[in-house]
Amino acid sequence: MRGVRIVSVGYSDKTAAIASDALVLVHPAATLYHVAGDLHRLHVQGDAVVDVPVPQGTQAYRAGMALFSTDGD
Repeated sequence: MRGVRIVSVGYSDKTAAIASDALVLVHPAATLYHVAGDLHRLHVQGDAVVDVPVPQGTQAYRAGMALFSTDGD
């Protein structure tokens, strides 16, 4: 990873460092990002930020990636 990008995690006061070339969507409950075809969901659990990879081929993966076709930075 070359450099990092700091992103908000959902609409909380938490942040996370991700790959600088990732595409990002911030939603109220979570932040989605994808880089090189991998989709991740960032959310707050207690006081920690949790990065959860979304398995390719699942409905959650298809739905998440579809969001990037119409939205994103």
